[in-house]
Amino acid sequence: MSDKRKRAVWLAFENGDGDLLVEIMQEHIKLSMMPHIDQVYRQIIHAKIEALRAERDAIIAKYMEVDDDVTD
Repeated sequence: MSDKRKRAVWLAFENGDGDLLVEIMQEHIKLSMMPHIDQVYRQIIHAKIEALRAERDAIIAKYMEVDDDVTD
């Protein structure tokens, strides 16, 4: 993880989005540990994990932009 991304995660925690990042992480772990019964079920789990990653990345990106504004 880059220093810029680490800083963005830190800023997210400082500004109230840390709990949401933790919830996303916990849900991701829960989904990844579920048994893959069949291909369709596996695709559903994968789609949910991808949505969680997108949500996480959007939160982090928001704080990366804030960090850019502050350091410029």
